[in-house]
Amino acid sequence: MKISLFLYFLFMLPAFSSAEINYSHRGNFNLGTIHRLFDGSIIKIPYRMVTYESALEYGNINLNSSAAFEFRLNDINDILGSDLLFDLRELYLEWMTPVGDFSIGKQLIIWGSTSANSPTDNICPFNYYYLFSLGKERKEGILSFNSNIYWGNLKFNTIIIPEHNTNILPINDPEYAISSPFIPKDEQIMDLKNPYEYGLSIYIPFNSIDITTSYFSGYDRIVSFFGANVWSNQAFLSPIIPDTVLSYRKTDVYGLGFSALLGNFTIRADGG
Repeated sequence: MKISLFLYFLFMLPAFSSAEINYSHRGNFNLGTIHRLFDGSIIKIPYRMVTYESALEYGNINLNSSAAFEFRLNDINDILGSDLLFDLRELYLEWMTPVGDFSIGKQLIIWGSTSANSPTDNICPFNYYYLFSLGKERKEGILSFNSNIYWGNLKFNTIIIPEHNTNILPINDPEYAISSPFIPKDEQIMDLKNPYEYGLSIYIPFNSIDITTSYFSGYDRIVSFFGANVWSNQAFLSPIIPDTVLSYRKTDVYGLGFSALLGNFTIRADGG
């Protein structure tokens, strides 16, 4: 094992010694408020006031990151009392090779041929505070291994997720129009025995049509009702106390997507 690692190091040393370090970055600053149409009042939900993306390149190794400062206004008369949270959205290491690219770390991964609301886009969970945003802005990064292997015009994508991730729901937030009479507790949710998830996809390009087939094996991002435990004494003299049991359903999704270029028009569709 030590000999193989030493030989691998000697093989990669020329590539690293001749490489240069390149750093690129971009960011965005957005300051504003959103208001209700009927009375003009401010909707105090969080938004990403500052976003920053960076890439550190060294030979065929890239270190990519994406971060944001999330701002939430609590009182217009007390700006300094607002909430400001740091969100590390992505941080992953990427290795580029002649046969493909491989990355590991916290990543935002999007599936699907359509621009939004694809039934095959099940890799990363949603953040419902950003449900009306576009692309990756609606998603939360997850710890994963992601590989893209190229063979001719074909692209084989493999994703391995070591742990299950759930959607971020603004339950009973007075500023958000999602409410629930029942708020699940941690002790009511059954732990998953095998929380691992994975996905496979094949991208097949033709002259004017691109076809993608995919398979995802994982769990739902929102809890479901699994049953109830009933507690009482042997004589049933005391009231029966039900104990709701929740968990995440096992999910297997087979997907098919295509995009076609017809003159000046593009048709995209996904099914799963």
